[in-house]
Formats: sequence, C-alpha cells, structure tokens
Amino acid sequence: MHSPFAMNNSNKNKRNSFLKIRDAFKDADNAALINGVNALKKATYLGKVVELDTLARREIEPLVGLAQGKASLKRAMCEDALLLAGALRALAGDLGDGELREQVDVTLSDLASRRDRDCADYCEMIAEKAESQQEKLVADYGITAEQLDKFAALVEAFDAVIGKPKSAISRRKKIAEAIKVTIKEIDAFLNDTLDELLMVFRERLTDTPAKKARRAFFDIYTEARRIDDAAASRTPVAPAPQKAATSKSLATA
Repeated sequence: MHSPFAMNNSNKNKRNSFLKIRDAFKDADNAALINGVNALKKATYLGKVVELDTLARREIEPLVGLAQGKASLKRAMCEDALLLAGALRALAGDLGDGELREQVDVTLSDLASRRDRDCADYCEMIAEKAESQQEKLVADYGITAEQLDKFAALVEAFDAVIGKPKSAISRRKKIAEAIKVTIKEIDAFLNDTLDELLMVFRERLTDTPAKKARRAFFDIYTEARRIDDAAASRTPVAPAPQKAATSKSLATA
C-alpha cells in the first residue's frame, strides 16, 4: 500500500544522513575549517536541513488539544498566534515590509473575539507566514522550531473541532509536497556543491594535526553520504537515468 507520508523509509534515511552532516558543520571543532572556505560559510545547507526536520515532525505529529473544550483550544491558539505575530511584525520592520506588518497587526482580544472560522483562517495565515520565514524567526527573533510545530498542530486541531477537516488534510498534503521539494533541493546541493567543496579536505597524508583534522572532517562527511547511498540502493527507482547520490569524486576518495 502506498504510504500517504512523504517521510518513507528511504527519505528517513536521507534525513538521518542530512542530520549527520549538519552536526559535523555545527561541531565547534570544525568551525575553523569551515570558516576557511568562503563557499562553505555562505552555504544555505543548515537552514534547509532545519526546514526538513521541522516538516518531518509536523507530518507525523498527531492532532493536539482535541480533548480540550473548543473555547480553551481557541484561546491557546490565539495566544500562540499573538506571539508569532509579534515576531513577524519585528521581522517586517527590519525588512521594511509594510504589507506583512499590516497583515499580522492584531491584538489578543480582537483575534479571540472573531467568529471561529474567521479566527481559524487568520491563524492559518499566521502559520503560513511564520513557516515561510522560519529560518529568520528561529535564528534572530526568539522563536523556536518547537513553538512553530505546536502552533501548526493547534491550528490543525481547531480546524478539526470546528468542522474544517479539509483544511487539515490540505495542510498535510502541503507538508508532504514541501518535504519532497526540500529533499530534492538538499540532494541537488550535496551532489553539485558540497561533494565537490569537501574534496579540499581530503588529505592523503595526515602527518600534521591540521591535516588529521581536515581528513577527519572529510571522513565524517563521506560516511554520512554513504548512509544516503545505502538507502538509495535499497529503494527501487524508475528506469530513467538519475545522478548518483554521491559524486564520483567522493566515491573514489
């Protein structure tokens, strides 16, 4: 039976591979190595992996709050919406985006007093705006990925309570599609950019501490990429020619 979830076993293995590479990039011991290569410093890889990780959690996250009364669920959703709206207004101010600032200009009393469907629609808009600006909100505006996950689940739960199941189904379909797109983007970046950039750390001789550190970083990356390759080899693919998960340069390292 075809799984309705984008995070099937193959993509779960890919995610694990991506997270291992992320951890290597975030390791303080590798900071000097990464900072020495401008193209690596400018890479958007970490942000994309954060995006995928959040989407993967949201896809399998059960509805929350269904045991709550509708009024308390609505209140919780509105309070979280207000928090995100404030962060989005601050971001809009920094970006000079007057339209965004106006869209998220709301008070708790105003939002909570709206009819259920109007309130749900507005909170869905807040969720979409926050998701589109997730990387900036998490990095610079005090919002966590967990807060975004919780709010998305609250909105989905409230939709279900007030009889908007199609909205919840539509959102999950959007999440599944976003996961597929994000994985494709990460794969392309690894294949076309990182696999080639990391070759600068492939030291044949490790006769100095610096060379050992460079080779260790390269080996961690290569091992993570092999997890991805192993997953791909167990997954049937269409006969159309596709680029291998790992570049030829890494394969011969």
